[in-house]
Amino acid sequence: MRKTRASQASSSEKLMRLKQELATTAELVSTVLKREQLKREAAQQAKAVWEKREDFANLKRKFPSLLNAKEDEELFYDKERVVKRIKPAEQSYAFLSFPVSM
Repeated sequence: MRKTRASQASSSEKLMRLKQELATTAELVSTVLKREQLKREAAQQAKAVWEKREDFANLKRKFPSLLNAKEDEELFYDKERVVKRIKPAEQSYAFLSFPVSM
């Protein structure tokens, strides 16, 4: 069987490759769109939290005797997020050690 050159490739093969590349591109665009929507939602939620904290601070200034200062102070700060670390999988290969003799 003779190998064909790129210029000899049939138009149907070119169209199949183009279709596959366009599908990959569409999937990438969809993924980027979802990522940006999540970023926007996160920013909106952060803004809402900031506004609620501001309202709470104003309430605390207005009525200092009603609110417990020690317990309420932690509401002004974000709690640290626990970072999930992925444990490295056990390696499937073994290290060989050879004794060095002189």
